[in-house]
Amino acid sequence: MTELEEKLFNQIEALTNELKLLREQNQFLLNKLYGRSSEKSIDPNGQLDLFEEESSFNLAETTEEKTVFEEISYQRKKKKGYKAALTKDLPIKEVHCQLGGEDCTCDWCCS
Repeated sequence: MTELEEKLFNQIEALTNELKLLREQNQFLLNKLYGRSSEKSIDPNGQLDLFEEESSFNLAETTEEKTVFEEISYQRKKKKGYKAALTKDLPIKEVHCQLGGEDCTCDWCCS
């Protein structure tokens, strides 16, 4: 082989190795991104056992120990004039209602 052919052969070999490495890295990152993260299967068939005797669901949780109360040590400042600023441009319409006769007496206490 000539010197030029040897250089080209070495370059092809180096690029092939680099391509193989990049494909392995790509596969690793895809498995890390989309692969299984938390579910570990004990059964070789890949199915999880729901009624396993050593399950962590056998013990009842007690919420009394975990209850934490926080005392709020500050008061929120109320916005003053917020409603007035929203309604300042609305028209005001006064309606006076006059009751007469039976409508003026209370059915409950008859006054």
